[in-house]
Amino acid sequence: MITARKLFVFIALEVFLMLSVAFSQAPPNPTPTLAPALPNEPSRPKTEPPVIKKLGENLVQINNIVVDTKTKEVSVTGRAMADRTLEFIAATKGGAKLYESAIELDTDASSFNFALIMIGLDRSHGVAPRTHFDSQAAGDPVEIWIEWGSGESSRKVRIEDLLYDETAQRVPKMGEWAYTGSTILPDGRFLAEMDGVLIGFVHDPASLIENITGSGINAYGTIKINPNLNLAPDTKLKLTVKALPKQKKGPAS
Repeated sequence: MITARKLFVFIALEVFLMLSVAFSQAPPNPTPTLAPALPNEPSRPKTEPPVIKKLGENLVQINNIVVDTKTKEVSVTGRAMADRTLEFIAATKGGAKLYESAIELDTDASSFNFALIMIGLDRSHGVAPRTHFDSQAAGDPVEIWIEWGSGESSRKVRIEDLLYDETAQRVPKMGEWAYTGSTILPDGRFLAEMDGVLIGFVHDPASLIENITGSGINAYGTIKINPNLNLAPDTKLKLTVKALPKQKKGPAS
């Protein structure tokens, strides 16, 4: 008979096994072209081993992230950033690219990546952009939304509705979102952790999740937080990523 304790140990070992595999394999994508480090570039926070807790039959907590393996959803708290020109939806806590991000999530990139792997997202299916604004991006499909407030004042919106194109005066047309898996450099460094980037929309090698169409590329410099949402800076919120059924490939022609 499998006890709750044994089940928890099994889940923990499985997570660490997936972690070791994810970080030991070289990326299928070409190494991206990276800008040289700046003299005053902020130091990256050191990543500690994740603290894993079993919350229920299908629920596991990885640091501040809750993973539901039945619904295939990953949820994590965060806060809205001040209105600014955006390139990314979400960055890590204290991440280097917060100044270009709409949301700061209460997580690091490695823990967020572990959680995405646990809901079935596979980096081997991903194609990360090779350079900033690269046209390519592909991977397992996901749906993303954010929630904030409580009671009658609670709001829940799809992540694409968080954005606003000031030139076109509308929410930009967005395609599918996908888990590209970021990029692992030849020396073993994880680019998502280095740049503190989790979810982007202008096609960046560091993002773990990207908008497939790269809708922000042609509208660069005009995308900001949607003013119609009245999402004040520092508003506490929750972001959820849901793994969608993988698209079936047709027969080769």
